[in-house]
Amino acid sequence: MKNFDRSAGEARHIEGLGRDVGGRSSTGRGLLVVGHADAGLTASPIPVDWVLEGDPVATRLIHSTSKDGTATTVVWECTPGAFNWFYGVDETIHIVSGSATLTEPNGATHYISPGSIVYFPAGSQARWEVHDTVRKVAIFRRPMPRAAGLVMRTVDAIRRALSGKGRRLGISLEA
Repeated sequence: MKNFDRSAGEARHIEGLGRDVGGRSSTGRGLLVVGHADAGLTASPIPVDWVLEGDPVATRLIHSTSKDGTATTVVWECTPGAFNWFYGVDETIHIVSGSATLTEPNGATHYISPGSIVYFPAGSQARWEVHDTVRKVAIFRRPMPRAAGLVMRTVDAIRRALSGKGRRLGISLEA
């Protein structure tokens, strides 16, 4: 079994990150990007030196990207097999179908199945053992420096104060 050696490969680059379902920049589009999870899944090969067992085949569909290019939503599917995965950006997943066991570098294991939600911070790694073809919805987010986040929240607060809208609409991300 391969160990979690970062030198075995760089964090997975998500080709197309920053594009919407049509391959165009999502800026300037309408308010919503609506697609179907079965439409247009394309090959998304796992680097061969990451594969540990079997012949897992991965496909994906890039659904949407935020206007600032820091967040992308993807549907991803993979057939049975085992592989290491290195996370180059923050990734939150929701398992839609199938099952897998995730193993952390410290040996902790987690069985995931439909309904499971998992967060992988940028720079982390995990061993995936896919038991039944797994499908997930993944949200990728490029982390920003803490100072940039503070500036963004400050600007947001000033905009709300100047607009006369004293509170945010929708879900609050404040702790």
